[in-house]
Amino acid sequence: MAQMGERMSRLVEGVRLMRMLWDSEEPFSFDGQYFNADFYYLYTKPKHRIPVYFSAIGERPLLAGEVGDGL
Repeated sequence: MAQMGERMSRLVEGVRLMRMLWDSEEPFSFDGQYFNADFYYLYTKPKHRIPVYFSAIGERPLLAGEVGDGL
């Protein structure tokens, strides 16, 4: 069970970082629990918001539904 908790935490942090990359106007640092760097910047931005969809089975993965744009 602890492994699933870490997977969900990594998922939430990863999606947060992806969205920051897509939306940021300036380079930024990120000091998360799983992802860390002093310089993050995506030079070529998407023209439209990219929806993030997840597949979920059971109760714990439902957190992905709160973080993503759909299941």
